[in-house]
Amino acid sequence: MSCFLLLITSCTTISNKNAIYSADGIYPIKPPPLSWQISAKLGISSSQKNGSVTLNWQQTGETFVINLQGPLGQGNAVISGSQYNAEIQQPGQPTLRSNNVDELVFDTFGWTLPFDNFIHWVVATANPKQIITNISFDPALGTLSSFEQSGWAMEYSRYKLVDNWVLPGRIKAKRLRSNSTQQNLSYNSIDTQQTTLTLIIREWTIL
Repeated sequence: MSCFLLLITSCTTISNKNAIYSADGIYPIKPPPLSWQISAKLGISSSQKNGSVTLNWQQTGETFVINLQGPLGQGNAVISGSQYNAEIQQPGQPTLRSNNVDELVFDTFGWTLPFDNFIHWVVATANPKQIITNISFDPALGTLSSFEQSGWAMEYSRYKLVDNWVLPGRIKAKRLRSNSTQQNLSYNSIDTQQTTLTLIIREWTIL
């Protein structure tokens, strides 16, 4: 796929240098940034929760620090660690720890964010360890538009140039329906919820 020109709102024409994908999938030939920071708003809609949180997410290799503010973050909270070991700190509360980040977030806040995949999805690529299906690209710009992976349908838009990477400004992740018959709401039955996550990224920083 050839590079493309993207006209952004400032009327500056920029060249996409990272949306050249391998022929067998959506893995950029140029690796995505491994260390980055975003300031964003995360909208959460599910059968149990509706609302939003403001977040500042700093990813450094495999480790992260995420500051949450808002009702669905139960005020102020800090999530830190890696996909294998994480903790949540809240003012006046004991520190919560788990080796399962998804479960820790769900048990604490009542909503889910699939961390193992999301660290890849944020930079508009797929988790290379998981199967991907239904891939589509913007026919004019060549940017990734959508795909499905691990039971989630992903949509991308509002790309912007950030230090020679073209990165998304809006990401929508919708949990696909499953055939689960579990009735009790728990982490193990998260896939029964019709969860939609909408991440609006206000600022990107490459570290």
